[in-house]
Amino acid sequence: MSSEDDLNNDGIADFLTDRAIALGDFDNDGDVDFFMESRILLNDGNGNFTRSSIQLDDSFIPLKLDPPYANTYEAHSNDFNNDGYDDIIIAPDSGYIVRNGDSGWVAMSNGTANFSEWEKVQLPNPRYLNNSKLNDFESTDFDKDGFIDIIIATTRDEPYYRGTGIQLLKNDSGNGFLDVTNSNIEDQSEFDQWQGEGDLILEDVNGDNTLDIIHLTSHVTDGPPNKHRGTNIYVNNNGYFKIYDVENKIPHVYKYQFEGYEIFLNSPIVWETDIAILGRAYPVNINSDGKMDFISWEQEVGNDENSRPQHKVFYTIISK
Repeated sequence: MSSEDDLNNDGIADFLTDRAIALGDFDNDGDVDFFMESRILLNDGNGNFTRSSIQLDDSFIPLKLDPPYANTYEAHSNDFNNDGYDDIIIAPDSGYIVRNGDSGWVAMSNGTANFSEWEKVQLPNPRYLNNSKLNDFESTDFDKDGFIDIIIATTRDEPYYRGTGIQLLKNDSGNGFLDVTNSNIEDQSEFDQWQGEGDLILEDVNGDNTLDIIHLTSHVTDGPPNKHRGTNIYVNNNGYFKIYDVENKIPHVYKYQFEGYEIFLNSPIVWETDIAILGRAYPVNINSDGKMDFISWEQEVGNDENSRPQHKVFYTIISK
C-alpha cells in the first residue's frame, strides 16, 4: 500500500469503503471491474481484483481536490459515449458541493484503457444549487435516442435531508449532459419539504416494456409539512415522467391495525401515527404473473405503558 492511498496513516487504504462503489468493464476486456471511492481495481477474469497500475488523474478525485475535507459520496458506471468502455460517475459529498458549487462529474473514456487519459465531463448544477446531497444514481436511455441518460436522487444538505426529488440528465450524444428535469417530469413540488434520502430502482411498473423510476425515501412522519410516504413512482411516457398516484392506487398497512394503537388514540397528546402512508415498497414480481408487486413494512406502535418490543411487520402488495 502506497502512502498516497493512506493519507491519514492509519494503515488502511483510503479507498476501502462501503459506499461510492461502481461496477463496470473499464478496460473493455469482457469482465467486471471495480471503482471504489478513488481507485480502479481490475478483474483478471477469474474474480481476482488488483489495483490498476494506471489510475484516473487526481483532478477526478474529491479527496485530492479538497483535502482533507472531501470524499467520494456516490459512484455509478455505464458506457455514456458508446465506445465500449464503461465510464464512471463520481459524486463528491455535500460539503464539497457547498464549498465549491457545481455537481458531480463523469470520468469519460475515450476508447482507451489508459485511465490517466480519460476526460472529465462536468454534470449540470444539482437540484438544490450549492446545497445538494447526491444520494443515488441510475442510468438508462429514457428518451430512446441511443445514448444512456442519468437519473439522480437528491436532497438538501441544509436543512438536513429536507426535500426529496429526482433530477433527469439527458445525454447529449456522448458530449455532455443536459438537465431536462423541468421539461420531462411532472411537478415534484409536493415532495420539496419531505424527508429525502434516496434509493433509485428502475423497473417496468405498468407493463409497457419501458423502465419507470421508483424512488424509495424515508417515510418517517414528523408532522407538517413533512407528512409523506416512502415510495414515489415516476411512470415513463415516451421520455416524460408522470407521478403515479401512490396514495390512492397502492394499498398499505395502517398503524391503527396494530395492537396497542388504541392507547395513542386515548392520549391527550396529539400523535401523527394515524396518518396513512406507504413506507418503502420494494418492487418484485412475487407471483410470477408478469405484474409488478411490492414488499413493504410498517412498525408497531410503542408506548410508555407497554414496554414490549416494537416489531417491523413486512407485508406484500399484489397487483391486480
